[in-house]
Amino acid sequence: MNCMARMRRNNLPKTTEDFYHQFKDAIERARKQLKNAHEYHASFPVMSRRFREVKGKCESCGLKIKDDLHHFHTHHRNGDKSDNRPENLQCLCILCHYGVDAHHKRKFEKDVRSVEQLKTFLFQRKEDLLKIGNKYLKDRFISEILRSL
Repeated sequence: MNCMARMRRNNLPKTTEDFYHQFKDAIERARKQLKNAHEYHASFPVMSRRFREVKGKCESCGLKIKDDLHHFHTHHRNGDKSDNRPENLQCLCILCHYGVDAHHKRKFEKDVRSVEQLKTFLFQRKEDLLKIGNKYLKDRFISEILRSL
């Protein structure tokens, strides 16, 4: 049996136009899922705050949260902001969140507010970070910030 006969028998589309017509709903659902992967769920702020309070420290460097909860972030390990399963979440200090990967570094370095938050965090917690040996203190960008403090 040739390919066209098999397609007819399985009711598969014969042209690209037929394909889009037949699978229009499935394609739209997939587009929405991809779009939603880049958006936080409406309950994320409350859930994130509670998650950080329960964890109590950075899961990467071990820095304990004092009264600076806002300098600790809830990181999505798989990059899908809509995936709030506990195994996908990680409590990170702002410095470790900055250092997760090249994407995060670029994102932080381009955002003035993030740079200011990093500066404040480094100013307030520098001694604690040195004591625990946070590996990102040696980063070029972070070293420049530390020299400016």
